[in-house]
Amino acid sequence: MVRTIPQAKLTPADELRDKLQRVERMVGNLKGLGTETVTLLQLLDEIQDLTVSLEAKGVDLRPERTRLDTVHNQLRSRAAVLTREIAAAGGLPALRRQRTPERERWWWYLDEFVAERRRRRLRNWTIAGVVILILLGIAFVAYNRFLAPDPLTRQKIALLDEADLLIEQGDIPAALEKYRAVLALDPNDAEVLIWIGVLVQQQGQAKEAEEAFATARAQLGSEVDFLVARGMAYARLNRLDAAQADAEAALALDPNSIAAHLLLSGVYEAQGHIPEAIAELQLAADLAQQAGDDALYVLAKTRLALLLQAGGALPGGE
Repeated sequence: MVRTIPQAKLTPADELRDKLQRVERMVGNLKGLGTETVTLLQLLDEIQDLTVSLEAKGVDLRPERTRLDTVHNQLRSRAAVLTREIAAAGGLPALRRQRTPERERWWWYLDEFVAERRRRRLRNWTIAGVVILILLGIAFVAYNRFLAPDPLTRQKIALLDEADLLIEQGDIPAALEKYRAVLALDPNDAEVLIWIGVLVQQQGQAKEAEEAFATARAQLGSEVDFLVARGMAYARLNRLDAAQADAEAALALDPNSIAAHLLLSGVYEAQGHIPEAIAELQLAADLAQQAGDDALYVLAKTRLALLLQAGGALPGGE
């Protein structure tokens, strides 16, 4: 059981740690929180004020900053759950009208974040739709004629679909359990190991994450493939800085990695860095053409065309 320091004995630094502890518990148990989500957002405000005040006095808050960054990442990944729960308190738009929080306190604007994320995913699905339909048409014939999976594989696919849906809903613990179930069926699935690694890492379990990553690396046999796969998982969880770091590390090892350029372009687009995203897509298209990879070439060019069209309408040309 986590012990809370008696309130009367709290120094400002102790108060910050106590509030962090409360927030960590609440973010880990968002489902069913209901109106208590308002308390969560208020605590984040108080943590922000305390952090600024203490750092202005020269207090070293690096450990607390790391904890807070983890909480922020978890909250962003579970934003859809929070917006559903906070509906019991009238919803974020109504709460903002009462409080008019600054934009820097982004947790009061998570409904807009969720809406934008959904729009972005819809746009990405549209971008890739033509290529996917073509490939699915070819794959469907081959699948039914030659590759119909056995019951074990069908069970694995069903679990992966469930995990994907749970991630979309922001239920990281439940998604993790689905991936663990898949790993029990197929211990040699490197992609599943990577997902387990990023999910437990997000829950603060660094040792287990590194063990999963090490096994995935060994199974893939390619550091570039590992970095791209992990970067894609980070991007899916909206951990864009981590995704960018993996994409750039992969490109440092192999500047001609088409997959790494595509990953980096997606990160740049999600960050709103449209010119950089366009440049990466052009590189990916050129490399795919040189390699004779028609599917990736069409995908990169289709995304590039749509991004150019969208980018031209943005302020400042971005």
